Amino acid sequence: DKYLAMDSGFITEEIEGIATKEPAFNSDALWIDANLKDEATLNGYIVIDPASVISTHMSELIKAHASELLTRQEVQNLLDKVKNDYPIIVEGALGVAPVSLIQKILKDLLKHHIPIKDMLTILESVSDIAEVSKSFDMIIEHV
Repeated sequence: DKYLAMDSGFITEEIEGIATKEPAFNSDALWIDANLKDEATLNGYIVIDPASVISTHMSELIKAHASELLTRQEVQNLLDKVKNDYPIIVEGALGVAPVSLIQKILKDLLKHHIPIKDMLTILESVSDIAEVSKSFDMIIEHV
């Protein structure tokens, strides 16, 4: 088994390994043998097991492409969840903006690495501005 050893910025002694790039952040790293793991840690390397390397890489890929993965059905599912606790807010937003527009807004936010966890604020903002403007640029700027 191999482990990924990354430079922490505080390396006291270099170790032997296969030079590579850490896939999620493209930083310099080494693949080292499992028996060098403790030595690498003592010498200031950040040592990561292969499963963590893969999961971090996958997580970063999903974040980078989240806007491409957000389907209209997923948006409807989000709206349905919010509607359980805040029906007036969801109905207000859908009264002035169709699901397709809300999807476009959420995709744009994700594309710019803006989290969409606060759906209440997003939907209230959509309700406020979509009543007075149908311009996507104006709506997204307001949101």
